[in-house]
Amino acid sequence: MSAKIKRFIVVGLDGMQLPMARRFADEGAAPNFHKLLERGACGELLPCLPSWTPTNWGTIATGAYPGSTGLAGWFRRAYDDLEGENDHSTFASDACDAETIWEAAERQGVRSLSVFHPISWPPRVKESMVAAPLYSGPGVKKMTIAPGVVWRTSKNGDEMTRLIKSRQEGDRYVAELAGGPDAANGAVYAVFCPADAKAVLEYPKGTAVAEATCDAWSAPVWLDFGDRGKGGVLFRLVRLDPDAGEFVPTCVTRIWRLAVVVRPCEASRLQAARV
Repeated sequence: MSAKIKRFIVVGLDGMQLPMARRFADEGAAPNFHKLLERGACGELLPCLPSWTPTNWGTIATGAYPGSTGLAGWFRRAYDDLEGENDHSTFASDACDAETIWEAAERQGVRSLSVFHPISWPPRVKESMVAAPLYSGPGVKKMTIAPGVVWRTSKNGDEMTRLIKSRQEGDRYVAELAGGPDAANGAVYAVFCPADAKAVLEYPKGTAVAEATCDAWSAPVWLDFGDRGKGGVLFRLVRLDPDAGEFVPTCVTRIWRLAVVVRPCEASRLQAARV
């Protein structure tokens, strides 16, 4: 007889494509995700309709269709509010008409921790905890995740691309990352070394914090971005071609880790560890 499972984790990724997730895991860019794929269970699902973010998160949290949750779009609107003057966000818990899994668990005496999940705030649980709710309101600072950005020296119509200018310094090329983070120690610099076929991130300038090649992602590093808090940086060199004149697209993912709200407010580290 197998041992009783005392706790489990459900990880949801909005808009994640499973083939891309497997690729990044195999390339070493997502080592923890690689462990989850090996040790856990992962499969493909069809979204509920309409296939929007709040609609599907509501179904994941409740197991109910949008007709039961009342989360059929980005806002709930009264029938007589034709102009939408009092639209109510479907990320708010009081917009959901169905019971959530963390409420059902609490009825059975099981505590839970909800992190960065829609419809978890304002809290409808008493003993369980909510951290960094995906909710905008008084007294709440939500956790913000910045999307991946491609910096390159050649023009590209992709909206995720940022154009940079590089200058040659000896046998290397240096570029300040345009549109980069508002760093506490100045700009972040990308240094391209054709002889070594690698790129190095310097922050501040002259201090190497990470390096990557076309075959391998960099190790993740945490940097201080001033008012935005500390953020994780992970990048990979996509192409290195100085002979072409315009060269080196590099892909960087940034995660800003801001101050987050936790409920109950008195939740200590020990209480969190018990979940």
